[in-house]
Parts: sequence; C-alpha cells; structure tokens
Amino acid sequence: MFDKKIRVQKEGSNSLPERLAEALNTSAGAKMIYGEPIEHDGVTIIPVAKLRYGFGGGGGKHGGEEGGGGGEVVQPAGYIELKDGSSKYHAIREPMAFVPLVIAGGVTGLLLARGLHRMFHREGGSRG
Repeated sequence: MFDKKIRVQKEGSNSLPERLAEALNTSAGAKMIYGEPIEHDGVTIIPVAKLRYGFGGGGGKHGGEEGGGGGEVVQPAGYIELKDGSSKYHAIREPMAFVPLVIAGGVTGLLLARGLHRMFHREGGSRG
C-alpha cells in the first residue's frame, strides 16, 4: 500500500483549489493505477491498483494566510492477464473484507430463527 500526503503553500496568484488540483494532477496518473506489464512464458500481467484521494483547505483573517492539504492512498486491486489473444481481469480480494458480511449474515439468521421460533410457539400454545 502506498500512502502519500500533499501539502500546498501559497505560491503565485493561483487560488488554493487550483494549487491542490495541480499537486494531485502531478502525483496521480494512469501509471499509479496500471503498473508496468510483466511478461513470462507468453503470459503478460498488468498490475491494477485502486486510488483514493481527498483534500481540503482553508483561509484565515489573520495575515490573509491560507493553506490546504490532501492525501492519496494506492492499494492493489487486481491484475489483467493477457494470454493467447484474450484478456481477463483477476480481482485481489482482502480476506478480512468479508468478515462484516459474515457477521451480519449470522446476526440476521439468528434473529430470523428467533422470530420464527416465537411465532410457532405462540400459535402452538394457543391451539391446545
């Protein structure tokens, strides 16, 4: 994982948003998303990354100063496999990403089973 912080100081006549956009433009590009192709035994692999970024800024009345900053995070997302004239994307999944889904499914199943149990026991108890 690649994590980069960007700081922008007041320079020239450009506004703060313009300076932040320029800073991100110089650091974020296609080469950060698609890595250099790797070829071996007739198979070409192109690494693919996920890029997330954000920025903010502000100004003050004291001395007319303004400043801003931002950051970007680049993480592996998968790879493109080129083989025998065809291409296929393979996602890299993080095992821990499924833990919240499994927990939510388990809780939902328990609540459903509990609700059904109560429903059938109430109906069964009132008939007899």
